Amino acid sequence: MENVKAKNKMAAISLILPVILLIGLLLLFLESVVLADKVYIGLLWIIDLGFLVAIFLAIRTKQVGIIVLSSISNGLFFIALTMYCLLMMFALGFSEP
Repeated sequence: MENVKAKNKMAAISLILPVILLIGLLLLFLESVVLADKVYIGLLWIIDLGFLVAIFLAIRTKQVGIIVLSSISNGLFFIALTMYCLLMMFALGFSEP
């Protein structure tokens, strides 16, 4: 009985974590004018690692539907945010003396 509850809890966490990360990302985009560039990029990398953690949590659930849904969505978010972070660091490198 407790094993089923633990699996359901892991599945719920792996589906709720990306939603929380997306809300945090939206708030970070809205507050990007206030933050320094390096702090902004650092927070983006932390959120990016959160998407990677969400993928690993979904894989540990052993439920095929959750693995497929989480891997595709979190993988796309991870790749897009990584590309955005790298482009931001590239632009910051050009603008610095």
